[in-house]
Amino acid sequence: MLTEVALTPQVFDPENNPDTEPWLGCISELGHGFFPRGGAPPVMVANLQDGGWAGEVKNAVGRITDHRARVRVQQLASRLKEIVIDRPSVNYWPDGEEGWANEAVASHKFEPIGRIVLTDGFGESYQPSAGKCCTLKQTCQDTFWEGIQSSGPVPMNIGQQVALLRPVCAHAHYLVLKLPHVRGSRDDETPFAAALFESAFRRSARFQPVQAELHVSGEGLQGRALTNTVSNIHSSLAQALPRGSEVLLCLRPRFIDRKLVAGILTKSAGQVLRAPRWAISFDHVARPHDNRSDATWSLIAPQNLAALAKDLDMNATSLLDRRMLHF
Repeated sequence: MLTEVALTPQVFDPENNPDTEPWLGCISELGHGFFPRGGAPPVMVANLQDGGWAGEVKNAVGRITDHRARVRVQQLASRLKEIVIDRPSVNYWPDGEEGWANEAVASHKFEPIGRIVLTDGFGESYQPSAGKCCTLKQTCQDTFWEGIQSSGPVPMNIGQQVALLRPVCAHAHYLVLKLPHVRGSRDDETPFAAALFESAFRRSARFQPVQAELHVSGEGLQGRALTNTVSNIHSSLAQALPRGSEVLLCLRPRFIDRKLVAGILTKSAGQVLRAPRWAISFDHVARPHDNRSDATWSLIAPQNLAALAKDLDMNATSLLDRRMLHF
């Protein structure tokens, strides 16, 4: 599923990639893998050094004098803004590719990065202290792309499923989880929700705090039944979530689909706005005692995010009720 990738700025620099044709071939391979035709991008790219990495990539592309090469590299570089996520700086400002590689490795140590891509000339001799480092030419091999896909089967195990969602849990400023079978029981979808939110709240203090929402079916819940269900959900989540965390519980009319929508918070005219970046559709999520072999999960294409986010608006008039759960 979704995988975080870090690339040194030198990957885009002609001075560090003297063999033009193999270099451009790898750049094209990255473009096809990051932005599959007809599918959602299965990658987020680490914008290292508090976003300073993006400026270095822009400078590198500006040094390309060959028109054909510049167009090819610019096509990829210009689209990366759609999938970059800022990472706080760990070391001092990097000096050369070794500095950027060390920054990626150091950042990986407090929040894992799936792949760290280096130029061929540097990467073949670099010995990282941690992380899965590879050279640019290795991005043209099938092994690089293993597990990086827009849709596919996932095991019916809560721990393994939540691990696949870790990049979103670590970087999203907000999460909206929609599950139809949550009543606070050990045998329904509540344990999955608890594990997902626990992962999201368990993030480095260097990252922005996360807002969490849980949308569940409230069909038939009124009076004491509603009070008891909310209490059961709160009690179940409280066993997993850290003290001081909050989850907004939204009860909706009956539904059967399962979704996760996540994104970043932006400011406009003094208002904090939500900008959806990722969404995943689940045909099933794991339960503690699940006999099914696997489920199918799919990343939702970017052009469908706005409509999905609107459907899950916490202020929608269609909501039956909503409660802020404090832990």
